Amino acid sequence: MMESYNQLIAMCGDYSLYRDEPIEAKQLLKDKSFREVVNFRYKQIEDEQAQQAITQGDIGIERDRFRNFLKKIAQWPFAADVFNTEQFECVLNSEDVSFCAIGYTSHFTRTFFEGTAGTAVLLSMNECREYSEVYIHVIYANTSIVEERYVWNVCTPQHVISRRRWYQDNVKHPPTGDIADFVSIMDLNSEEAQSVLDSAVELEGERRVFARYKQRIYIFPCHVQRNDDNPESRALYHGFLVGDTRKMRSIMGDVCAKLYKYFRWKELAP
Repeated sequence: MMESYNQLIAMCGDYSLYRDEPIEAKQLLKDKSFREVVNFRYKQIEDEQAQQAITQGDIGIERDRFRNFLKKIAQWPFAADVFNTEQFECVLNSEDVSFCAIGYTSHFTRTFFEGTAGTAVLLSMNECREYSEVYIHVIYANTSIVEERYVWNVCTPQHVISRRRWYQDNVKHPPTGDIADFVSIMDLNSEEAQSVLDSAVELEGERRVFARYKQRIYIFPCHVQRNDDNPESRALYHGFLVGDTRKMRSIMGDVCAKLYKYFRWKELAP
């Protein structure tokens, strides 16, 4: 879980982590609380490092990493405080599975994970049967809407690495098709463009992804798709700046409507 966490924050930062209740006494397993699981892991680390100390000296690296990770978890804000204007509940298969993964209480919520790609990502324990799928189908309900959505479930570092999008400069990819009339060349350097691509949102049926950065809209077409049979393959994207949002709304009305509905990007307001 620590390595999965590190991969996630490398991609999107750690400022959008939340928990839904104090986790010290939280039930993680049917017969074990969070505190009991932590104490068990500390004992494992001490035993492992006692063996290492025989030949390497007491380095204590893993113990310190684990302690720092727990400290970060305990400092995450409560989702109910941050989203106090929302009233919603997510249920998996009509069952209470809150004990199945710490990710139930420590999840990311950011536009990166919204749209049809999911409204959040769960940071789950590995080998948990209830959270065994990469995408979990949920019913999202608040006081005004009920929608089917997907949550991205992360329980191994490879779940993040293999699904990250990678940016390549678009020198060989001039704008074509329906976007040619309203986009211009990328105005960001490669590092900035990668960061914006990391925060881009997905829409069902679209190979392109969309992002908003400094009050500007960006479109990233995919020119090399990921090969799921090859864990080393990467999805490669190039990108364009939207120069005329009015033309974008007239040509891509359905896409703009969804982006405004999900994210309220004011540049795409009808």
